[in-house]
Amino acid sequence: MLQLTTIERERLQVLQKREKNNSLYIRITVLLMLDDQFSISQITRSLGLDQTTINRYIHTYQEQGLDAYLTLNYVGYSGKLTDEQEAQLDKELQEYLYINTQEIIDFIQKEFGATYCPSGVSRLLHRMGFSYKKTKHDPSKADKAAQKAFLEEMLLLLDEVKDDSEDSVAYFVDAVHPQHNTRSDYAWIKKGQDVAIPANAGRKRININGAINAHDVTDIVIDEAPTISFQSTQSLIEKIVQKHPFETIYLIHDNARYYYAKQLREWLEKTYPSVKQVFLPPYSPNLNLIERLWKFLRKEVISYNFFPTFDEFKERVLEFFKDIGKYKKQLSSLLTLNFHVA
Repeated sequence: MLQLTTIERERLQVLQKREKNNSLYIRITVLLMLDDQFSISQITRSLGLDQTTINRYIHTYQEQGLDAYLTLNYVGYSGKLTDEQEAQLDKELQEYLYINTQEIIDFIQKEFGATYCPSGVSRLLHRMGFSYKKTKHDPSKADKAAQKAFLEEMLLLLDEVKDDSEDSVAYFVDAVHPQHNTRSDYAWIKKGQDVAIPANAGRKRININGAINAHDVTDIVIDEAPTISFQSTQSLIEKIVQKHPFETIYLIHDNARYYYAKQLREWLEKTYPSVKQVFLPPYSPNLNLIERLWKFLRKEVISYNFFPTFDEFKERVLEFFKDIGKYKKQLSSLLTLNFHVA
């Protein structure tokens, strides 16, 4: 894979201990982990990087040497976008919501062949007039008539699947991004008193693409990945198909770009024609059963519980899914096929 010289390793170990720049610290750590024979998949999970970035790091080190590798960290990007490309990026960002800079970095790399680091793309977006802020709820965008019509059709489909359970199955699909930080929530507390719970300033997240069987609350399939993308959605679908290789599979989900991607639909038609996508109406999380599972996860694992390290937090979240059977009673009453039209 990659092997450092003794001098290079000692130099990097010294730099790692004193480096305050987070981006450079990560670049240093990647080389040390590769030298320790960590696999690329292990590094992506540990550091939250994507495989493309790590391969680029390896190529830079091997082709240009350690000095250039460390110096390149301070370059905001390699490859300036043209005015036309910026206009295309502007249009993309106004049509689709991107929740993190890595997704935008991936889009720019794929569409324009330009490589940006997170700080570089952040400066680009600010210059283009974008800012990172919380979205607002806009209930008026939810079309009640469309939701009601869809709900009637969806319930008929779910009834047919239940009656034909040996030949078909339906899953509700969605992504969730639990953040390593204790959540304050409501509790019964004596009047005049406050209760403080330990917390940390963690901002690292776990990215989970999940699916829940409409008729079995303990049949949950997840795919944990550095980012939720077309590729992670493929991985999730392959796991579902492995469980139901001879059945027609209905996937009910929203219109997120990784579910609606042309590549995904073409891949399904060619590879798994037995998998059928069912798209929810816009602004209809109330019709997605798995949203209630995410709420239960937050209440059961994240609220009130303090995890000193991200690894402990991640382990506990993933254990929730492994031990899902012990929550069957609560989930059976929570995850019924009764839906409220917004």
